Amino acid sequence: MTTENTVFEKLDDQRLISLTKSGNKQAFGIIVKRYMQRAYYVALGFVGSHEDALDMSQEAFVRAFRAIKRFESGNDGGGQVHSQIIICRI
Repeated sequence: MTTENTVFEKLDDQRLISLTKSGNKQAFGIIVKRYMQRAYYVALGFVGSHEDALDMSQEAFVRAFRAIKRFESGNDGGGQVHSQIIICRI
């Protein structure tokens, strides 16, 4: 783990989202690390299959990354990923 990642891990979601919006992919990596387990279990609740839940949660993070510039301030990374899981389900 790099020193930069250690510093990023101490930042709140809003700051990480802001850094990601400005092009810092490592900041988004911290969001993924922070919420990947929660995203998996939410997806598992929808699909009931381990493999499908992994696919759905991964797709949710990809969609969240692509939509990051549209994230509004005041929303946390987990909420945004959860929204993307719902969209994947539809």
